[in-house]
Amino acid sequence: MVDTNLPANDYALVTQGQLKWMATNAYAEMEAYFDAGSNVAALVGSFSNSNNYYLANIGQVKYVFSFDSAVDSDEDGLPDWQEAGLGTNPYDSDSDDDGLSDGDEVNIYGTDPTKWDTDGDGLSDKWEIDNGFDPLNASDGNQVLPLWLEQARSQIVSQWNRIYPTPLVFTNTPGSTADLTDLKNALLGLSGVFNSSGEGQ
Repeated sequence: MVDTNLPANDYALVTQGQLKWMATNAYAEMEAYFDAGSNVAALVGSFSNSNNYYLANIGQVKYVFSFDSAVDSDEDGLPDWQEAGLGTNPYDSDSDDDGLSDGDEVNIYGTDPTKWDTDGDGLSDKWEIDNGFDPLNASDGNQVLPLWLEQARSQIVSQWNRIYPTPLVFTNTPGSTADLTDLKNALLGLSGVFNSSGEGQ
């Protein structure tokens, strides 16, 4: 925003009141264009009139306004200022570790870059996109999760029957809490590793 390499008048005097006026107006413009954020708003809101006539100089003014709004530290397609507003990490291109860059989530897919599973259906955003599902539609999970559950059940039964003489039979409604507990207990039985409370480690 300001070229700090320009030396002319660096030591010319201005007052802190003038500097605060410039900062306030710069904030208003940033807010209008790209949501300057609560930290900037709090700073501007904290300005008082008590030291308006203290001296500063042009060099200090140029330093204050020397930031670059295009900086994208993690090169994910979102500038750092926008990441600050979104709550993402400007130094991590995939803040929620779902396999999609923060920039792609915001600019292409419309998913939440702070959530591994935007629609809360138990399927990661990247998995849904890679497999032709909608990461913004929670009903996808109703189609996919039962399939996964049946695949897991089949594998558990197969392994159980290879190890134990008594066949494994599940009697509770598939997907119910009791059924999931039965699956968990069968997995614990297969692992053969228990702690003192009887739970698998």
